[in-house]
Amino acid sequence: MRVTNKGAGQRGTGIFRAPDIKTPVLVKQEHDFSVGNSDVRHFTCIGCKLPFSQNMPVESAKHKSKLICPNCYTEQVG
Repeated sequence: MRVTNKGAGQRGTGIFRAPDIKTPVLVKQEHDFSVGNSDVRHFTCIGCKLPFSQNMPVESAKHKSKLICPNCYTEQVG
């Protein structure tokens, strides 16, 4: 927060910070991670061939899901 000197006639920058708004999906994910209801699965990207890990819901190995590689942003099914 910037302190301005009102006596000298200076103005603030006009930038106001609002609290972070969390979506319900992120709130659920954070709750699941905090109570241990998540599995860490390891993948290898089909584009850049680099390994990456993804937190997935419990029993997610039974179905396929779309993933985005954090290195090259290639969409893939894992």
